[in-house]
Amino acid sequence: MAGTRGDWACSSGSSSRTKDDDGDNGYCSNGTVNRLFGHAMHQYVNLEDSVKDLQQRSTLTRKDVDFIEKDVNRHEKRLIRIEEDLPDLRTEGQRIERKIEEETKRLVDENGQLKEKLEGGFERLKELEERMKERVGQLEERVEEMSDRLEEVEVKGMLLEDRQADVEKAYKRDNRARLLILVVITALVVLCC
Repeated sequence: MAGTRGDWACSSGSSSRTKDDDGDNGYCSNGTVNRLFGHAMHQYVNLEDSVKDLQQRSTLTRKDVDFIEKDVNRHEKRLIRIEEDLPDLRTEGQRIERKIEEETKRLVDENGQLKEKLEGGFERLKELEERMKERVGQLEERVEEMSDRLEEVEVKGMLLEDRQADVEKAYKRDNRARLLILVVITALVVLCC
């Protein structure tokens, strides 16, 4: 094969008729062919190593891809199960929501009833408080009346004591007068006899 400037190929029947070893204006020399062949073999070995390295990397990547695909499939199956269970979960969620609403309504009603009862109890307490105040006022008035009557009774008692003392004094005076009269009568009788 004829070679041109910059080509790496040379004729199988090359000779030393070229001006230089680089193949300028002629055929390649044997030294150039050997050098080119060695360079090509070196490149080939490097290419094989690169191919092996790429194959190894490709194998590892494939393993990673297989693992990822398996993981994705597993998650897809889980999502499918979740999608299948979703209607039941929605139904259960709606049932729970209704239960919560019913329980909330019941608690609100009970709270309202308790509030009404408390308000009624407060009103009754206020009424009882008013009645107690009235009753206490009445009792205080009666106590005052009893105190006044007690004072009157004490005064009357003192007056009765005074009258009793007067009566006792009068009785004593009467007794002395009677004795005196008896003595006089007795003396007259004695004198008359």
